Amino acid sequence: MDEGQLTQMLTGKYKSGKRMVALDVIPKAIRLRNITFDLNEDLFARLKASGATDDVLTALREVRPPPPAPPKPVPPPKPVTASLTVRCNPAECTVLINNDPFAQSKGGVFQKQLPLGKHTVLVTRTGYGSEQRAVNLTVSGETVVVTLKPDEATKARFGGEILKQMLKMFPEDAPDVTAKGSWRTSGSGTPMELSFAFRSGPKETALILDSSAGGMQLVCEGETCQVKGKETLKGLEDARPRRQLKPDEARKFEAELRFFRRYLPANILRDIRAGISSARLQASAEAETPEVDGQFEVQLDGTDERFALTLTSQYLPISITRDVGTGTDRRESAIYSDFGDVGSLKYPKRIQVKAPGDKGNLIEVRLDRLR
Repeated sequence: MDEGQLTQMLTGKYKSGKRMVALDVIPKAIRLRNITFDLNEDLFARLKASGATDDVLTALREVRPPPPAPPKPVPPPKPVTASLTVRCNPAECTVLINNDPFAQSKGGVFQKQLPLGKHTVLVTRTGYGSEQRAVNLTVSGETVVVTLKPDEATKARFGGEILKQMLKMFPEDAPDVTAKGSWRTSGSGTPMELSFAFRSGPKETALILDSSAGGMQLVCEGETCQVKGKETLKGLEDARPRRQLKPDEARKFEAELRFFRRYLPANILRDIRAGISSARLQASAEAETPEVDGQFEVQLDGTDERFALTLTSQYLPISITRDVGTGTDRRESAIYSDFGDVGSLKYPKRIQVKAPGDKGNLIEVRLDRLR
């Protein structure tokens, strides 16, 4: 049934004026036939004007098909994302993106797919200062590398642990070390090469220089040192000085021997151990593991002096610098290399010591016999 047919049923009459279709029949006809036109409120108004009763309109509403379902909303396009990688040193840090915590990095690496655009990366770890980076993430992804710096308490802990391991290499009860080799001194005047021998132990240090120009023995017990001339020290066979040096030469070599004695490993480390024990020196280190070059770096700070130590990955000292006051004119330094075995002890066969001042003597000792 279309709209025209329905309108004809409502309005159609014979010439006599009698209705062609009784009004009470029309609702039944509507329910039995298919409606092929759109039923809306405007149509109902027109039909009512054409004589449609309430029963007719009710029948039409009953057969009116349900309105078509609204179209499903088109989902918004998924945002384009890219990979953000955060590498932190030391490993196992906490990463926050735009102030939202995500997770701890695994093995020092954190990865996350994020929408393109600007993001704020905050990296934290207990015992370290935090670091924040602004990142503009593009389709190619971004990698952020962050190295956190330890706070003062952490640096003190690192330095103390590294020193503890180093001092184990030179214990307080280390055995006597006896050695022979050559002594070279330069810095003012003509470099001189002499025969050199020493014995160093917890109680006494004896150092001997010998050359055609004369010889000298310096025997030190604690902080007290005495110059001796012709005695042969027990344990240093074949190390008898030929004769006494002239007074000026003797004074020069005595000063150098005293200075060199200070930087014999057992002696300088004994001083450092005492400074740490008395809290006169405070240790610190930026990292608890070796640096990229495989070495440890440790600082020792005191009221009027400062040490900088470089150690091998096995905690052997290879460089010690000591600053007293300010300025390089008060800087002393020692370099140790070519470590040999003395029992369970590792001892350097080559020692270079630099006295304070730009023109200070450079003392170099090479040992060919070490026991």
